[in-house]
Amino acid sequence: MEVPSNSSSFDRLRMTNGWKLPLRRWQREAFEAWWSARPQDALIVATPGAGKTRFATRLAHALLTENEVRRVVAVVPREHLKSQLAAAMAGAGIALDARFENGAGALASDMHGAVVTYQQLAFAPQVFRSLARVPTLVILDEIHHAGDQATWGNALREAFEFARYRVGMSGTPFRSDGTPIPFVHYRAGESQADYAYDYTQALRDGVCRPLVFPLQGGYAEWVSSDGEIVSASFETALRSRTQQSERVRTVLTQENWLGDVIVKGHQKLLELRNGPHPEAGGLAIAMNQQHARFIADLMRERIGITPTIVVSDEDGASKRIGAFARSRDAWIVAVHMISEGVDIPRLRVGIFASNVNTELYFRQFCGRFVRTQRAGGNQHAFVYLADDPRLRELASRVTHDVRVYLKG
Repeated sequence: MEVPSNSSSFDRLRMTNGWKLPLRRWQREAFEAWWSARPQDALIVATPGAGKTRFATRLAHALLTENEVRRVVAVVPREHLKSQLAAAMAGAGIALDARFENGAGALASDMHGAVVTYQQLAFAPQVFRSLARVPTLVILDEIHHAGDQATWGNALREAFEFARYRVGMSGTPFRSDGTPIPFVHYRAGESQADYAYDYTQALRDGVCRPLVFPLQGGYAEWVSSDGEIVSASFETALRSRTQQSERVRTVLTQENWLGDVIVKGHQKLLELRNGPHPEAGGLAIAMNQQHARFIADLMRERIGITPTIVVSDEDGASKRIGAFARSRDAWIVAVHMISEGVDIPRLRVGIFASNVNTELYFRQFCGRFVRTQRAGGNQHAFVYLADDPRLRELASRVTHDVRVYLKG
């Protein structure tokens, strides 16, 4: 497989336009810190909604301008994020192919690089190893996904072993779960960031909105995994995490309970839309495709709204998400699709109707609501969730950051 070395195709791609896009303070600091040291491997941890893509764009622009790299390869966790990242780079004159196919082998002569998913790269790491023969900047977006499957991490090592620079980014602090993430430094089992920008700092800078968590109580009756009939409200202390999870899953499939939460969330959304934020939108996250359609049906019945539904990377998700982001439609329902990386600043109300209760997933979901859109006014966003002990604990950690900001 042939890859151009210092041919005229690269000469035509030399950056001729200077950097003109605004940078937030943290983006400028992170860029200057990286530029002064220029490590081969770096990890940038910035709270969801802070603008990691703009930082990565600034870095790519500078390296291409200085001719330190001749190629940029970005890796993202989901299919629908490819076009979003490519569009952000295009704003600085960087052309990344969001439709690159492994079978093509080589890039078109008018492209600085490509955007692919971790899964796509894992299918053919040798293709990207060949692409990275020339001086290459590799951007690993939400790099914690490289630990999802051992094959993904192994593929990254094979593909980018000889890349000139590798920059990992994450919106959520993460720990090793026994599957080491490539190109990340660890100390006592914890990843070490080269630059970190947390939620409290983002609140103080006006980069992110404060979050409020209206906790929803209720009652459920179900047959447990051991065949026992269990009935409990959220005030009932259950003996195991398994029963707590079963209680949450039960209420999330009850028409009355979830319908009432939808009504409350919509009332809050109308309050915002009829006041300071007329284009405010809401997002409900579902357990699976069937559950997403169940939520959509409840919205039609209880609030008279037909929401946008996004359930798969393969069903035109990127176009639907983009159309919703540009519209003034009220609600979008998704399965995982908008848990991270998607930029819809007008989201102000969320319904957490997923049964996934890890801190990483929860904070990524919350990150969809924190990006500020305008100066001044009440910027609070609202995430409705079951009053489950685990979810209450996760919400309290985010709330603690907000309280630190308010006291500061």
